[in-house]
Amino acid sequence: MSSTVQLSTKAVVTKTEIREALFTDTSEVNRTDDELNTLYNFVNWVSEGIESFVGQPIIQKTVVEYNDGGGEYIFLTTLPVVLVSAVTENGIALVSGTDYIYDPDLVAVRRLSENDPLSASIFKAGTMATRVVYTAGYGTQVRDGSNELTSVTSVPEDFKLATYVWIQNLWEKGPANYSPEQGNATGSRAAIPYAVKEILRNRVLQVHWIGS
Repeated sequence: MSSTVQLSTKAVVTKTEIREALFTDTSEVNRTDDELNTLYNFVNWVSEGIESFVGQPIIQKTVVEYNDGGGEYIFLTTLPVVLVSAVTENGIALVSGTDYIYDPDLVAVRRLSENDPLSASIFKAGTMATRVVYTAGYGTQVRDGSNELTSVTSVPEDFKLATYVWIQNLWEKGPANYSPEQGNATGSRAAIPYAVKEILRNRVLQVHWIGS
């Protein structure tokens, strides 16, 4: 048997990992195509659902943010920040360490003085005058030549556990509660399980505290 479902760029576990978490017989051979398609659609849907619930990208992604400037700092909104790769001001590229620095404690880009890099300055004011490109998230995906997801690295264990628990919950309720055509779970049974909320409680509190 084989599945036609490709795991998305937000998937936090591989096909092998989810089978090993749910089944004693981890081979695809003894599963129907519909079962496999449903299971892997669960991975895509739940991965996106968990990301939405915690308000953070789990798999690293590139974020582009614009700011009107006028202050010493530009506070970034998508956490966790891995790397600030580019900052431009009125279309002019700024140099890291000379024109700006990233402050991980404040989760902000700080403008430096053009004449004295050790001193602070102010980003030029203007509608969307400043553009910041950065990488945010936790884990990374590895894919083979056919774009099949082969491994996911550096994803915190609580995210993976929450994924397994939620998918187990959906699987036990049966395929009738899932629409592969629409790619999402349907009805009240699709609500995030209480156990998953408890696993991710500290993540949610952390995001709300930093954003407050």
